[in-house]
Amino acid sequence: MTEPSDTDKKTRRGGRAPLDASSPTVIVSVRMSEKQRTKLDKLGGGPWVRERIDRARLPDEETAKPRGGSSGAKRRGQ
Repeated sequence: MTEPSDTDKKTRRGGRAPLDASSPTVIVSVRMSEKQRTKLDKLGGGPWVRERIDRARLPDEETAKPRGGSSGAKRRGQ
């Protein structure tokens, strides 16, 4: 077998093409059930998740309400 020429080496890239050349991507691993994975695939997979993240608004730190967990409000009678 012959070795690729210098021009082939320069134009050949390994791996998946970047989504946006101006910002590198990272791999994120998320645990979910098989049923959730199936639903994620039907919703659009990675592109759907990225769109949702891009559209989401971050809560304002002063007006953000605690989500879940134990805030102690029930114990204080509020």
